[in-house]
Formats: sequence, structure tokens, C-alpha cells
Amino acid sequence: MQTLKSLFITVLVLGGAFLAYDYFLAPPEDKMVFKQPAAAKSSETGAQANVASTAPTVPQTPQAAPPPQPPAPVSVAPAPMPAPAPVAVAPATSPDAFTPPALPTVEQATANWTRIPASAFPRQVKLVLPVAFKASYGSTQMPVGSEVTALSLENGLLVLAPTPTAAARASVSINSTDLKGTLTTAYNAWRERRIEEARIAWKNRDRSPVVTTASQVSADGKPAVSADGTCPLLLASMRAGMVTEVTPNSITRWGTPEQGEHNGKPCWVVAVEYDAQTLFGKFSTTALAKVVDGRVAGWFYKGSGEQVP
Repeated sequence: MQTLKSLFITVLVLGGAFLAYDYFLAPPEDKMVFKQPAAAKSSETGAQANVASTAPTVPQTPQAAPPPQPPAPVSVAPAPMPAPAPVAVAPATSPDAFTPPALPTVEQATANWTRIPASAFPRQVKLVLPVAFKASYGSTQMPVGSEVTALSLENGLLVLAPTPTAAARASVSINSTDLKGTLTTAYNAWRERRIEEARIAWKNRDRSPVVTTASQVSADGKPAVSADGTCPLLLASMRAGMVTEVTPNSITRWGTPEQGEHNGKPCWVVAVEYDAQTLFGKFSTTALAKVVDGRVAGWFYKGSGEQVP
């Protein structure tokens, strides 16, 4: 009896030890008593799958698009260069040919219509704008197209009167009348006559060569000056037709010879003041006669340097 009791206790201890090993220490695949059911395994697997499915997904960084390829170069043929315009060749002129006088335009002669000589007035003009004339006894309005008398140009304004003897006056812009048009027409006609007169004078000039004498120049080529202030060499040049615009009668003042330069050569320069006749009267201007090696090389306008015809 005692032996059975001891055997039972021994079996009980060994069974408890086996169960403890099977529960706590045995690997899951070696467990014999405490094996995990298939449903539990599947639920565990499903839980792991749920955990995996609920795990936040890391967004994938989109790959940058490749840069666009540059357009292939297109060869463009250059436009053909335009053919150069033919250069007009001025006809050769003889040094002895007639040179027309370099007369100013009407705008130059009137300083752009700000200076009209008194010799151009009185002159009849037509109104292109209505003008009011004032007098001590009252005022009167004259309509467009009325003929009135231009008396003078003062401070840039044209002084008008209804008639040459009327006391009423009006000061207006020159553009209120047709004065510009009438003076331009008359001035251009005068220029043509003046050029034709110069052409005739040149044609009838003394063609004999200018002979320089000892009384006209000194040993160093300096032009001699007469007792009356004139230069015999320059007077001979005028008679020979070297210059037609300057005449002995138009000269108002003779200058004294001074040293200068002409075309890179030393020369003597004599300034001559003279009156140039124009449609608006006489204008005082200055010409320079240049003498090289005892001979008159030419006449030139002071300032511009253009040759005097």
C-alpha cells in the first residue's frame, strides 16, 4: 500500500513537471498538450495582417519628369542684302563756269518771318482770319477775305490798317494774313531775276587776264592800299568778273590786308563790307578777298566760307 502511494506521488510530480515544460518551455511545434488551435493561429495571422494593413503607407516620391529637349536648331538663310542705290555722279564743271549767287531763301532773309525790312511796307494783304481794328472812336471787325494794308512788323506782330490812311490799327500774327505767300512769290521771282542778271554780267565780263602790277602788290605779295582806302588789285578782280555780287559801288567799307590762310597756304585777307540788294531792300554783308602769291584766289562770305558769286 505504501509502495502504491509513493508511485502515485512520483507519477503526479513527473506529470506536473511535463505539463509545466510543455506549457512554458516547449517550442510551439513540439508541444503535445498545450498545442495552439488552428483557429487561433489564423486569427493571430489575421491580426498580424490587420496590423500590417493598418500600418501607414509611405507615399512614394514621384520621379521628376526629364527636362524637355531643346528644339533642334533651324538653319535660316540670311536675307539677301539690298543692292546699293547707284550713286549719282555730279557732272564735272569747269572752274571757269558760271556760279549762281548763293542767295538766301525767304525764310533766311526774314529770320524765319521775325524780321521784315521796312522797305517791304506798306503792302496790301488779305485776311485769312477775322480781325478787330481799334481806334479812338471805337472798333470795327473785318471778316475773312478783306483787303487791308500791312504797315510794319513790330515785336513779331504785323501792324494792320483798314486802309493806308485809316487811323484804326490792329496787331496780329503774320499768319492772320496771306503776307507769307505773297512775299514768298515775289522773293522767288526776284531771286530768279538776280541770278539771271549775274549770269549776264558773268557772260559780259572782261576776259583779259588780271595783270598784277607793282602798284597793286608789294614785294611780299601784300595788296597795296590806295589813298582812298581801296585795293587796286581787288578792283581789277571785280572788273575781270571774278565776282559779280560785289561791285565797287556796293562797297561801304574797305578793310586792311591781314595775314591768313587759304587751302593750307599763307595768304592776305581783305574784308570788304557791301550792300547786297534784295527784294526787301539792301542787306549789309561782308566778303573776304583772299590773295595768294600776289593774285586774288577768290571771294568768300565771312562766317560760312562759301564762295561769293
